Amino acid sequence: NASSATQTITIIDTTAPEFTDVPSDYTIECDQELVLDEAVAIDNCSVCNTSLAFESSEDGYGIEVETVAVHTEGDLAGLTTYRVYLTVPNAADQVTSFTGNDEFPIALETTTSFYQNVFGGVTPMDISSGALSLVPELAYDSWVTVGLDQAPGAGEGSIGVIPGSWSTAFEAGNSFSVNDGVGSGWYIIPPLASNGLAGDDHKVLVAQLTTDGEISGSFRTQVFPNGDQVNDVRSDLSFSQSVSCDDLTLELEETIEEGCGSSYVMTRTWTATDDCGNATSATQTITIIDTTAPELTIPADYTAECSDEHPMEEATATDNCGEVVITVEEVTTAGSCAGDYVITRTFTATDDCGNASSATQTITIIDT
Repeated sequence: NASSATQTITIIDTTAPEFTDVPSDYTIECDQELVLDEAVAIDNCSVCNTSLAFESSEDGYGIEVETVAVHTEGDLAGLTTYRVYLTVPNAADQVTSFTGNDEFPIALETTTSFYQNVFGGVTPMDISSGALSLVPELAYDSWVTVGLDQAPGAGEGSIGVIPGSWSTAFEAGNSFSVNDGVGSGWYIIPPLASNGLAGDDHKVLVAQLTTDGEISGSFRTQVFPNGDQVNDVRSDLSFSQSVSCDDLTLELEETIEEGCGSSYVMTRTWTATDDCGNATSATQTITIIDTTAPELTIPADYTAECSDEHPMEEATATDNCGEVVITVEEVTTAGSCAGDYVITRTFTATDDCGNASSATQTITIIDT
């Protein structure tokens, strides 16, 4: 004896993409540089493909990049947290440092910027369970390391940082690259620092990076194979990661409303559409203005005899954005006799937007 029943589960996508970064409106003078940043959008059902390419100077040494979290809410919305690992041939291999100089650079770079929590540091040395309970976002801070992802525990070694401006730049959220003769990097001191040991998965943590961009980097690592403290291997590695999300299209439409002269208003509208046709839009307005008056150069004042020639030279003017029209108004004031008088010439330079500057030349005619 049998009976049947059916359940139908329908998976739908009715949620439009969300913009996580839209360039702000701004107003600039017509002679300033126009900055055209791009908007960034994410979708709740987006499927992204990530590819990693790396090169190594030594066989058996490589790079792995693990996605820790894809953030869709709060201050981290639109960002992804990655962890970069060095892979080595043996479980007992001891990693001591990641450095670089003019022979081979040390670098960590993103196409946008790195998330840096104000309570974090260039390494995870100050991160503890107590700190994470107070500031959960600290778990996704960007840092560099040798094996550690929190403050060192029993048997683990502190991470030393070789001084250099790179650490300040990194803490500010910027990419960095050190390729000079001095070099820099970070390290631990073996053999007591167990965090440098590869372990059963044959890998050691190099960095955690949170960003909405694509990441890349390079470094030279020192490894003591199977813990041998005499003979080391030094491998130069570089990596580059790319992310493509095929199911979200982002279209940009730009319209321009002409103003006076070189001024105009540009409206940039992005429309993000997912595979199910759900769409959302965001707009940036850039206002180009001309409020700068022309720079006017006029003939110098002079005094001349009434019998001399009076050149009555013209003025010249330049403008930061457009054409200039110069007008001149002359007023003659009589003196004490027929041969004495004063000519006052007022020059006015006006640009296409009505910005104007004026200057006056005085010509004194005398009969001596």
